[in-house]
Amino acid sequence: MKIAVLGATGPTGLEFVNEALDRGHGVVALVRNPEKITVKHENLKVLKVNILNEDDLTENFKQCDVVISCLGTPPSWLSLTPVTLYLDSMKVITSAMRKSGVKRVVCLSSMCSKSEPGNPVWVEWVLKPLALGKPLQNMAQMEDYLTSQCSDLDFTVVRPPGLVNGPSTGKQIDACESQFVAGAEWSMPRRDVAKFMLSCVVDSLWLKKIIAIGIPK
Repeated sequence: MKIAVLGATGPTGLEFVNEALDRGHGVVALVRNPEKITVKHENLKVLKVNILNEDDLTENFKQCDVVISCLGTPPSWLSLTPVTLYLDSMKVITSAMRKSGVKRVVCLSSMCSKSEPGNPVWVEWVLKPLALGKPLQNMAQMEDYLTSQCSDLDFTVVRPPGLVNGPSTGKQIDACESQFVAGAEWSMPRRDVAKFMLSCVVDSLWLKKIIAIGIPK
């Protein structure tokens, strides 16, 4: 399988690239700054693109079977500047997918992207007001766009908890159609997120679904 990866220079995207290569897949990393990828592998191609340029993505998606988006922005601590990357990029990605004939996309969101009854109080009353409100709001807009405008595509949106660096836990990864996985750890290694995202495309899991994932306590 050949996989186009957006956000491959970020910490989670890089873990996905390594996981896919370790499992024998071809990877096309579409990035703004190729020099940030130091991984060398015969099955890895690194290409410089404008991730918001539809023509750039369309041409490179044609050689791939699936698109992975690990694009992200840092927390916006008390910032008044709106976050638009998630929705803006997904509109370009899905349009390019249609033009190139690719139907499968798996992308990252976050736990509690939407405020719903039962969400942890510390997320709603601490993290969102201080740092994560605008990124999560834009993730939710991206999710709504996929469900309302992309029924012709096989999308999966993955909502992990807090992400940490380090090796895979090797544990089972729980998943459910919810804002978060009850009874799971509040963080998980990025490598485990990468493993789950890859399993979604390899085994055609969770088509047209938005799911939370977590590591059982």
